[in-house]
Amino acid sequence: EPFRQRREAKAKQMAQTYPPLESETTASLRAVLAAEIRTLRQANRHFLALSALLGALFLGAYFAAAHTSAGEVAGAFLMVAWMMAPFLFARYEAGRISRQRIYDLVTILHKYQSPDSVGVLLEAMGTGEEATANLARLALLSILPKLKAADAPMLESRHRARLHHVLRGSNSEFILATLRALAQVGDAGAIPYVKRLTPCPIWFWNYERIEQAARQCQTALQERERRRQASQTLLRVPIGRTPSSGVLLRPAQAADGISPKQLLRAAASSKRMQEECAVRRTVRYSNRE
Repeated sequence: EPFRQRREAKAKQMAQTYPPLESETTASLRAVLAAEIRTLRQANRHFLALSALLGALFLGAYFAAAHTSAGEVAGAFLMVAWMMAPFLFARYEAGRISRQRIYDLVTILHKYQSPDSVGVLLEAMGTGEEATANLARLALLSILPKLKAADAPMLESRHRARLHHVLRGSNSEFILATLRALAQVGDAGAIPYVKRLTPCPIWFWNYERIEQAARQCQTALQERERRRQASQTLLRVPIGRTPSSGVLLRPAQAADGISPKQLLRAAASSKRMQEECAVRRTVRYSNRE
């Protein structure tokens, strides 16, 4: 009864909260959706833990009443089920409510089609609900081809892993949209998954377009990785030669086998520099003649 009252109170509260969400910003919607996904995962973990505990209690009741009559064994099972059923029903109902909320939020985000929603929509696809996954996939089909290189920081490692997993599937339209997105926001970790599609299997629908998009995406990823490695090479500080604080310039030191007199030095005065320039011009003119 306390679980039922709490569930009804929470459902009433959410019924009053969700209608205004239609007018909320995409940032607020993404925050609520991320919170609901975490709630659903927690409810699923609790349900699985309680199910495992129920199985262990059934085994314990069976072995404890193994040498008794069948009626006592059945009574032990009913006692365990009676004790655990309210907790199992409460966890299942919490997961069901969270799944319904996630579907409603994905429906609203589908209308906005904001590039910032890619990450949370990818997570919504992994909730295990087929209707929610299909709706999130439809939204991503419209959003992914619109991504630009500036949108790369908004994707975390788990989001990129889900995009890589898409390339291992068989949905041709979704694969094409993912390849276009990875060409803009992908990193070196996507190269093996993209390379797998360069000789695209012929049983894929529209396999020629997939193969062409995969080759273009692979070229873009390799070029981006080459530029990244080149920038790291130019900016790398030699090990063991880190400059001390406050010292940016040092006097030249004679290397092995080089006389200190052969090192370049600043001119003693501006007059001396003018004399040397005049001598060089005279020599240059004489050579031309």
